[in-house]
Amino acid sequence: MAQGTSSCGCVAHYLCQGMMSFPFWLERWFWPSSLDMEKEYFVFGIIRDVCTLQCQCWEACYGLFSVKYERKVNRREMRTKPILTICDGEAVFTEKLADVFRGKKELPFEIYEFTNKDACKEFCQNNRVDIAIISEQDIFDSIEEMRIPLVLVLQESGNGQYPEFATIRKFQSAGAIYREVMDAYAKLDTSIVPMQSMTREPKLIGVYSPVHRCLQTTVAMTMGHVFSQTGRTLYLNFECFSGFEMIMGDRMAGNLTDLMYYYGCAKEKLSYHLESVVRSVGGLDMIPPGNGWFDYESKPVTFWKDFIVEVAKAGNYEYVVLDLTEQVRGLFDILRTCDKVFMIGRDDPMSKAKIAQYELVLSSREYQDVMDKTQKVKMPQIMNLGSVFENMSNPELVTYVKTLIREEK
Repeated sequence: MAQGTSSCGCVAHYLCQGMMSFPFWLERWFWPSSLDMEKEYFVFGIIRDVCTLQCQCWEACYGLFSVKYERKVNRREMRTKPILTICDGEAVFTEKLADVFRGKKELPFEIYEFTNKDACKEFCQNNRVDIAIISEQDIFDSIEEMRIPLVLVLQESGNGQYPEFATIRKFQSAGAIYREVMDAYAKLDTSIVPMQSMTREPKLIGVYSPVHRCLQTTVAMTMGHVFSQTGRTLYLNFECFSGFEMIMGDRMAGNLTDLMYYYGCAKEKLSYHLESVVRSVGGLDMIPPGNGWFDYESKPVTFWKDFIVEVAKAGNYEYVVLDLTEQVRGLFDILRTCDKVFMIGRDDPMSKAKIAQYELVLSSREYQDVMDKTQKVKMPQIMNLGSVFENMSNPELVTYVKTLIREEK
């Protein structure tokens, strides 16, 4: 307390006086620097409210808070990580959304959540914020002046007009909001902070058979599910008409075709574009397939290996399961790049004839190495099979697939 300031005897007076004179270690206990900004404002507000009008300890308390706040800001200004803020009056929603972002370990952002718009406003004024996600009820007038590269408004009514900002529907899954945020950030014209990518080569597992209707996709997805229990795994389906959207009842906004496009024109933002399209099913990450053979046939042979490996590294995937079809240009070369290939067959004469012809073509075109790394799979009879997504957790199928890939893990 400044000399000459009289004491009114209120709680705030002694609180401020003690905080000004306590040794550093006790100050850290009393008001830890790790306390998030919103709680600091809350404590600050209590001191202000309990202080009497005649007491000048309010000024001392304000000075103490300002010094601590400025020190905190200066520390954050020195940080290299970009900042993402979430502001919404509903604490449960805000916490859940923040947890989704924090759960993405490769994401380079520091996440700050607020349920009080004044606290959020003060924070944004004193920090370099890269992404601000804010509900339409909490938008403050000065947000345009803060030069935040990306402001996303969470809309509830759908009636608000924010031509200067991008908007996101609030009432959807937190995962869907996350994907929209990543998509909007990746499309910024300015340079963005790259995610942490994997440096080692991923393990590529190919699943292909010239015999159709042989449970190839069921086996491939179950393999991906089993691999995902060991390390991060990505499943890629190359069917033209996979039917996934129909089964899931979800019109997926982004797919493999979109990722191929961004890989060609904005490779440095591949990690964010990947995050905007990837879906998780039972712990297995997958990218929705494209919608036509022309998306796969038009790419040169040399494209696929680089694309698949770069996508895997961008997403820090240890395993990539490729559910392949003849529609992909350079199928044999993709199989050649795989560490292991699984080919599902059947016992009927026509299936055996197709496999024999396929092996003859491989041999005549000098792809003997593909045959050498291919393991033929004869599926046992498995009961109670449902959709491909339900089959991933079928105990009998999981047990069988584990025996197939035991050496690959």
